[in-house]
Order: sequence, then C-alpha cells, then structure tokens
Amino acid sequence: MGELIDDEVFAAFAVSGSPAQAAREIHRRYSDVFTTLCVIPEPGAGPESALDVLTELRALNDHLGTDQQGGN
Repeated sequence: MGELIDDEVFAAFAVSGSPAQAAREIHRRYSDVFTTLCVIPEPGAGPESALDVLTELRALNDHLGTDQQGGN
C-alpha cells in the first residue's frame, strides 16, 4: 500500500523525520489548533521514539511560550 502513496500525499497527512524535525513540523503546522496529539511511531520503532517526539515538542513549546502558540 505504501508504494501507492506519493511523497506529496504523505506530507499532507503525516510528519516524518528525527524527533526534533518532527516536533518542529508539528509545531509549525498545528500549534495554533491542536489540544490533543497522538504520535504513532513508524513500524518497528519502539514507543520511546514517540516519547522523544513529545519531549522535543514540549521543549519547543516551553521555549517559544504561549504567545506563539495561539494562546493555548
């Protein structure tokens, strides 16, 4: 099934990269709209990879403050 989805469609619905890259992209796309977030690691990756993304996202949110998060 993966070969049927091109990179443009994948990028429209998913975020990929290192934990820091994924956190930056999640923040860029969704920080002003999300209140709940579910991070699903790629197949074969352990749950720690999702935790790494969430940790990076928390650090990014703490660093930027609530003013740049749309008041969340």
